[in-house]
Amino acid sequence: MSLSEAVEYLGLYLRYREQFYASPNLTVGMFGWYWHLFRSLVPRYHVEADADDDYLRGFSTRFQNLLIAVDEIGYQYFQEPDNRTQLNVQYHFDNAISLITGVFDTLALKTAEKYAIDDIRKEFISLSNNRGRDFLDEIREANTDLRDHIAAHMAYINLIYVLRPLVVHRGGYQDSLLEDVDQGWTAGVIPLDRFNEADRDAFERYYREIDDDPLPYDPLTEWGLYQADWAAAGYIEPYHFMKAAVKTLIQFANAYLQLLGYPDFIEQRREDDEGATFIDTCDRVLFAVFVRPTQGFSSASVESRLCAAVPSLRPPPRPSPQYSLAAPAPVGWVEATPLQKPLQHASN
Repeated sequence: MSLSEAVEYLGLYLRYREQFYASPNLTVGMFGWYWHLFRSLVPRYHVEADADDDYLRGFSTRFQNLLIAVDEIGYQYFQEPDNRTQLNVQYHFDNAISLITGVFDTLALKTAEKYAIDDIRKEFISLSNNRGRDFLDEIREANTDLRDHIAAHMAYINLIYVLRPLVVHRGGYQDSLLEDVDQGWTAGVIPLDRFNEADRDAFERYYREIDDDPLPYDPLTEWGLYQADWAAAGYIEPYHFMKAAVKTLIQFANAYLQLLGYPDFIEQRREDDEGATFIDTCDRVLFAVFVRPTQGFSSASVESRLCAAVPSLRPPPRPSPQYSLAAPAPVGWVEATPLQKPLQHASN
């Protein structure tokens, strides 16, 4: 396990146990955690505008729900994969794809409102150049820098839109269990050969335009792509894919709001010496998520330090439900205890 993965794992562990620590001595609750995290990651969102703006309110709600979905997928990734984890991943992955396109839609609708683009039917107000070409031409006339920003991210936007119809209009994704014996790595994955030929070709075409690099410890790329020599098509590992997709969305959306004229809310308050408690909580939550240990620390030392800082790291498990919608585990599979077994990945 890498050092950054150890910190990520322990953060997920705490949130899975509904312990939302911004620091060893500060808990903020689930709503407070995702609200402050969203405000930290997208500081150009303005809550005052939200009060009178359905589009910005929808933007913030979808973004917070998306951050929750990423964590929910992460909870499953760090468990021993079985039919239960696969069902949960499918649910949250499908939801996350819809939420990302929902963020795109609210940004497009807000743009149409700001620049009074009212001569295009609502269903064609889209950031995708496959559907919103006329709308994007109108943006070019109103704000060239914004149109260039969208164009620079068009491969990413179209990649997500390729996935949306399979989630919304078709059967969704049913992932498979993939084991790399050489790497000692097992995970639930989405086989690209489950896509029809047109969707697979489109996915691969847009993916090739996105910067991606191999991970140092797992047989994956940063975007969760796995390609085996024996496979006709590749595989998507949902957790890494969604983390990369949301990271890109954060950068894209924050810059988008800047180009619409929204200043950095947090820095503005910091300069005006206002909202000290809010700003401090945002800073703490952001640090808790993105802190990376310095070189020379082992994973064990990171864990021991965090355990010492948070004495209740191992609270009682969540109450077990009285029934389950998951199908019985196939013969030979063992139900995992959530986030308590050793990791089953190659980074061990």
